[in-house]
Amino acid sequence: DVERYAIFRRLVGDPWDEPLAVVGKSGGPYIWEDFDIQFGNTYQYGVAAQDCSPANSSILSTANVLH
Repeated sequence: DVERYAIFRRLVGDPWDEPLAVVGKSGGPYIWEDFDIQFGNTYQYGVAAQDCSPANSSILSTANVLH
């Protein structure tokens, strides 16, 4: 069962690192804003479901996002 969702960000071409944020599974809709990005960089964002162990599902990623 899903306990929460982990939000990830990476520069395109870099590996995924630790999650930037974790949000609960109920009480949505969820809004998460990223204020820690640098102009001229291209990022990808990802989300993974976490269970109670907390093992992650595969990360589902966005298209490239240029800031």
